[in-house]
Amino acid sequence: MAGTTGLDYAGVRAYLDEQCIEPGDERRELFDCIRAAEAASLEAWEERRAADERRREQQK
Repeated sequence: MAGTTGLDYAGVRAYLDEQCIEPGDERRELFDCIRAAEAASLEAWEERRAADERRREQQK
């Protein structure tokens, strides 16, 4: 597979709609926070993957 991917933004928008969070400053702020959490998660997963790969290489 292609590896770790980010969020489906259409799904995020649908969720915000379901929560009745109207377009505007609050919605933009929430979306920015969600994107920041996504970026941090992807970075942590990549660091973990790289560490696991280094560990496997050292075991050879």
